[in-house]
Amino acid sequence: MRSTFLKLAAFSTGFVLIIASTAFADFIDFRSEENFAAAANQESFTADVGDYDLTLTPAPTGSQLYWDNVDGFGVISGTWYDEVDEIDHRESLTISFSDSVYLSSISLTDLFYENGYFEMGYYVLSDGSVETFVADFTQVKGTNGLLDIEIGADNITSISLKALPSYWIVNHDYSVMGIDVTANGASASVPELGAESSVSALALLFGGVLVVNGRRRLTRS
Repeated sequence: MRSTFLKLAAFSTGFVLIIASTAFADFIDFRSEENFAAAANQESFTADVGDYDLTLTPAPTGSQLYWDNVDGFGVISGTWYDEVDEIDHRESLTISFSDSVYLSSISLTDLFYENGYFEMGYYVLSDGSVETFVADFTQVKGTNGLLDIEIGADNITSISLKALPSYWIVNHDYSVMGIDVTANGASASVPELGAESSVSALALLFGGVLVVNGRRRLTRS
């Protein structure tokens, strides 16, 4: 009896872990020297990330990619206001995929609340969706200006990240650290599980094991 109970419990735990591990999107870390260092100063760069190719293209025309292993990508355009390690003043960075993907989220750095204002930007998806984003009020100078943007869009072939115009003392700029994607819309058929839902599923399965075990005891008695 105890052996059966332990086997079922182990199976339940393994089942939940398998679901959780396959449902999460893949984080592509743009700070990776192995995968992205060669993109520095290029007008376009394509990387093989497994199930598809990912291409990074800066704008306006003639711009180059800036890259480092701390913040990821920025854009070098030579405009009148150009923080070369960031996307700023009407610059943009387009990330294109050779196959459609489920775009879960994107991670930014150097997006601050400073000098009495919030730095802002916006993105445009291949399906036409446009969304603005704003710095976290806790990300002041001295932090790394982190912001994770939840997107949750399926069948996406590109995302363009843009900056608002800069003027006088108001400068909107940021870097792109990484992106969470799943190839070919895989997450549409396998819902993502966070830590809480994984625990809940485990609790339900474990409870089912207890019920089965209790019924067996009643039958034997």
